[in-house]
Amino acid sequence: MSRARRVTGTVLHDDGSPIGAMDVRAFHRRLGGEVPLGSQATDIHGQYAIVYELPAGISKVDLFVRAYDDQLAVMAVSALIVGAGGHETLDLTISARDFAGLRSLPR
Repeated sequence: MSRARRVTGTVLHDDGSPIGAMDVRAFHRRLGGEVPLGSQATDIHGQYAIVYELPAGISKVDLFVRAYDDQLAVMAVSALIVGAGGHETLDLTISARDFAGLRSLPR
């Protein structure tokens, strides 16, 4: 049986426009810290997909993601999914007024 899991989502500006090339990282929250699960840059549509394995000795993951800018500052943090399933979706909205980021072409 495969232990592979997947988290997908979209990173948007608060005006609804997508943010490309944003670093999104997935984590397992545990007592006393967190375990990195994987990372992926968003595409031009602001979408990401992170495939990860369950860490050794762990049967369920309490999953969340963070988006980072190119200086590794945290721009957004998702809600926590306790006991995440095999495929979860976590979307992020970045409302920081000082973050311009990369936007796709106007719609």
